[in-house]
Amino acid sequence: MMRTVVDILPDEFRIFMPSPVGRLDKDTEGLLILTNDGELNHLLLSPKRHVPKNITQGFRV
Repeated sequence: MMRTVVDILPDEFRIFMPSPVGRLDKDTEGLLILTNDGELNHLLLSPKRHVPKNITQGFRV
């Protein structure tokens, strides 16, 4: 079973029961916001809110 970002947090942070806002694929890098505020999570992810998201891609050879 694959671990999640929450699984690798130290116990002192896991007690807050955070959840990620959005996602990153397994082999990607980037900023991932963690929050324990369900309302904030919903506001940022809800398609009705039209929150802009910037995605930049690059390739290394």
